[in-house]
Amino acid sequence: MCDFIDVTDVKVTASGVREMTGLNPFGAGARRALAVSSDVAYGMARMYQIMRSDAQDEVEVFRDIDSALEWLGVADAKAELLRTLSELPPLPGTGSPGDGARRRE
Repeated sequence: MCDFIDVTDVKVTASGVREMTGLNPFGAGARRALAVSSDVAYGMARMYQIMRSDAQDEVEVFRDIDSALEWLGVADAKAELLRTLSELPPLPGTGSPGDGARRRE
């Protein structure tokens, strides 16, 4: 799952999204949930989803974390997932904790 709920500024272009569609660090058939809140992030996530529509993996875009976790079938493990994410080291060059490091209850 990719948590983009707090994203307010999107600097990736349509060609950047197109380039990302060729990258798949997951195995064929993997399910990916993209959680977004802003309209711009939603539009970019949908563009990514549409461009990957011929791929064997599944990509869905959600407006909230709970729906994304439900679709992934891991909603019951939310507390454990958030605890694990909060323990991630800072992202290199940002000084910010890893994705999802803030706690959502």
